[in-house]
Amino acid sequence: MQRLRTLSPAAIALAVIAMVLAVAGSATAAKLIGSKQIRNNSIRSIDVKDNSLTGRDIKNGSIKVADLAPEARPQEPPAVPETNPHWGVIARNTIGSPVTELRTGPFVASAGGDVVAPPYGDGSLGIEVMAGEALASKEKAAYGNEVDFAGENFLELTDVGFHVFTTGENFSRGEPMPVINIEIDPNLDHPSADDYTTATWVPDDVAEEYRNTWSPYIDATANGEWFLSGGEGIATGCADGCSWDELIEKLDDGDEAPTILTVAVGKGRDTGFVGAVDGLRLGDTIYDFEPFGVVERPAQG
Repeated sequence: MQRLRTLSPAAIALAVIAMVLAVAGSATAAKLIGSKQIRNNSIRSIDVKDNSLTGRDIKNGSIKVADLAPEARPQEPPAVPETNPHWGVIARNTIGSPVTELRTGPFVASAGGDVVAPPYGDGSLGIEVMAGEALASKEKAAYGNEVDFAGENFLELTDVGFHVFTTGENFSRGEPMPVINIEIDPNLDHPSADDYTTATWVPDDVAEEYRNTWSPYIDATANGEWFLSGGEGIATGCADGCSWDELIEKLDDGDEAPTILTVAVGKGRDTGFVGAVDGLRLGDTIYDFEPFGVVERPAQG
């Protein structure tokens, strides 16, 4: 029978010391492991226990936006389009206390359940004008630009028009459409003419299907009538209304060309109105009325 070998006290002591050094060495190694000892991208999500890391475990500033997944990164706010500051209420052509404000909507639901938005963006020019029986209660609104069009040749204005939102209530009260007013120096060679007139476009009423919703584009060169105020109306015969072609022909008398002074969207003192206008077109530019301002967009076609 083989006898068990008995370790001497010295051997046992050496074994205990070796074990202590091994344990102490592992603990020391754990304390010394840092970023330099970890290969980049070697630690994965699976290596970290769920909910084990807290804010105290992460050094301030150590996580950058680039370290986050694209869907987790802060989103930049959408850029606000540049607006034209020269648009606003024309005070001298405003009577009473009408409302002409840049607003959101109107948005309406179509018969099919789709949302009908303003023609451009999310906003429009809201217009509210009151008209009572007495002249003092009849208001006038004018929202336009007295700077940017000054001096331009009126005869070179080839495209004019807008979209309109009107209601059945407007027409049940005999309240027609909003208008475009273009103040001009007509430069007419006529005894009754002077150096000022307003060319006013009054569009035809919208079709029944476009009441209480947004209309298609209404072309002022092919729809409605144009009127000239003052002596120019008498000289041209447009005091009682002309077509666009007739208006241009009357103003183009071979002398100095008529020049624009101001352009405005408005509503006169004939009747009241509650509605909105958007996408005013003048030449090759669309003027988009938004809650934050008037945005200029190139016209398509």
